[in-house]
Amino acid sequence: MISIYKNKGIQEKDAKIIVDKMASHKEAFVDIMMVEELGMNENNEKPFKNALVTFFSFIIFGFIPLLIYVLAYIFSFKTNLFLYAIIFTAITLFILVL
Repeated sequence: MISIYKNKGIQEKDAKIIVDKMASHKEAFVDIMMVEELGMNENNEKPFKNALVTFFSFIIFGFIPLLIYVLAYIFSFKTNLFLYAIIFTAITLFILVL
């Protein structure tokens, strides 16, 4: 923590005083460390909404590689299905990474 404050332009002596004072208030010190040292902010998002988005993302993006087999069944073609499934999967993974 001292080095973080030094990097922000506070002299080492003053940084030590700040850290010593904060250390006496344990809960506040942990919160400040989470933000300053680890870069973690409090997340006020709704977990149920996040769970639904994740669930539907798994369903949608998980179905895309299987889509070629469904289309092959509907339109009765059988050539290079595995190759097309690999290509669809690669495209899907590339989109997910973006």
